[in-house]
Amino acid sequence: MYYLKQNQNTKMLDIIYKLSMSIGILLIVATYPLSFVLPVSVSYEDGPLENLQVVVLILGSIYNFILMRQSINQQVTDFHLWSAVLMLFMSFRELNWGRVFYAPYDFNDKGPVFVGMKDFDFRIEAYITIALFIIFLLTFAYKRLPIRKILRCPLPSIIVIFMVIAMIFSFVGDAGLIVGRQMGQIVEECAELAFYIMIPALCIHYRRELSK
Repeated sequence: MYYLKQNQNTKMLDIIYKLSMSIGILLIVATYPLSFVLPVSVSYEDGPLENLQVVVLILGSIYNFILMRQSINQQVTDFHLWSAVLMLFMSFRELNWGRVFYAPYDFNDKGPVFVGMKDFDFRIEAYITIALFIIFLLTFAYKRLPIRKILRCPLPSIIVIFMVIAMIFSFVGDAGLIVGRQMGQIVEECAELAFYIMIPALCIHYRRELSK
C-alpha cells in the first residue's frame, strides 16, 4: 500500500512538473503576440492578469504545503514549508497588502490608481506583516534549510533560462520598450504570470535533488 501511494505521488509530481514547465514556457513564447491581441484593461492593477497571478501563487503555496505533508525527509519538508510561505508572501505582495480591496480614487493610462501605502488605513498592520514574513523566511532559511546542499544541486537549466527570460520581459514591458507602455504593461503582467507558473516545477526539481 505504501509503495502504491508513493508511486501515485511520483506520477502526480511528474504531471505537475510537466504542466508547470509547459504552460509557463508557452506563455512566455506567447507574451509578445498576446500584447497585440489582448485589451490593455486585462493588465490593469487588480485586473484579470494580476488576479490570476494571485490565484497561481496561492495554489502554488497550497501545493507546497501538500508536498511538505507527503515528505518523510526533514530537509525536503523544511524546503517546502519555506517555499509555501514565500509564495504566500508573494501573493500578498501582488494584492498590495490589501490596498486593492479599496475603491480606486483615480484612473490614468495605466488603469485604476489605488490608495498609496502612506495613506493606507492598515499600513502599520501591513508593515508588521511584511516584517514578520521577512524575519520568518530569513531565520528559517538560516536555521533549517540545507543551503549548501541546495547550492550544490544541479541547476534546472531550462527552468532557469525561461525564468530569466520572463524577468527580462517583465522589465522591458514595465519600461515600455519595444511595444510602448500600454502594450508593455500586458507583456509585464504575462511575463510575471509565466514566472509564477514555473515556480512549482522549480520546487519539484529541488525536492527530487534533496531526496537523493
